Amino acid sequence: MGNKMISAYVEPNVKRSKNLILWSALYLGACWLSTLASFMNPSTTEFKATDIFSYLLFPATIGAFIFTFQWVRSLMITARFIQPAGIGYRQGWAFWSWFTPFACFWIPRRLITRPFECFTWFIGRSSLLSTNLWWGSWVASLVISNLSLRAFFMAPELVAGLDLISTILVTIAFPQWKTIIENVTDAQTVAGERIMSQQQSNGPLG
Repeated sequence: MGNKMISAYVEPNVKRSKNLILWSALYLGACWLSTLASFMNPSTTEFKATDIFSYLLFPATIGAFIFTFQWVRSLMITARFIQPAGIGYRQGWAFWSWFTPFACFWIPRRLITRPFECFTWFIGRSSLLSTNLWWGSWVASLVISNLSLRAFFMAPELVAGLDLISTILVTIAFPQWKTIIENVTDAQTVAGERIMSQQQSNGPLG
């Protein structure tokens, strides 16, 4: 595998990681606007101008997910340059792991931590990566959001409160998520540089 191939996955991920942080922040902001709209109009049948805030959540969610998928997929591809057997999951999981019932509670985190462990082993760094606060808050937020969706049809008076709890959890998760993106991308970049350096000198890794 040539230098152009590895750089094609590593170099764009540096830019992609910055876009991912930006879109994650936009998603967080959209969550707060949507929560505000829920409090300003608790009715599920009457439309108010503030309901437009809720509609901003959809494009923010799509944008954040697209960059997350592309970022995670690049991590998996780079890890395969170091460990040909891969990290135990096919690239398709970078997309489907976020939607697959039950699997979505643990596989997405593995798709980030396992490549990171691969990178740090290869470059001789510590593999310590704090993810518990981010992942615990994110999963809890997903559960609360699901309850909010159910409440929309069965108990509309609970929606605003559930949305607020979910948004607070996303807010708690964001700082560590940002740090994870930065640290994992940095390790991937250094690993990619070492791969290209070794290929230029003698070809095989190790």
